[in-house]
Amino acid sequence: MGRRSSPGYNCAHFACEVWAAETGQDITATLRGVLFPPRERCLRLRDVREVTVLDKPVSPCLVLMRNQWSTHVGVWLRGKVLHLLEDGGVQYMPLKVATIGFPKVRFFRC
Repeated sequence: MGRRSSPGYNCAHFACEVWAAETGQDITATLRGVLFPPRERCLRLRDVREVTVLDKPVSPCLVLMRNQWSTHVGVWLRGKVLHLLEDGGVQYMPLKVATIGFPKVRFFRC
């Protein structure tokens, strides 16, 4: 968990690692649009395969957070969001705290 954000490693890379550790699934192809730098990130629905949109979080699921400038992703795990902050390290926090600054929040299950 000693991961740090860098130009070649971001929140989506971390979410892919967490998802693989928890489920054994590689979701890199599913999140490929989010693997880019912050201002270039997007999750194109045509790229998403075998994903179910959820009304509320279920452990584990992906938490996609968006504002007008960027997209951020974490993993809902055992009641909190595990994610990698761009200007910091790994955080495990309540949804209300993790989504501050992100008015659009969606939950996905692969």
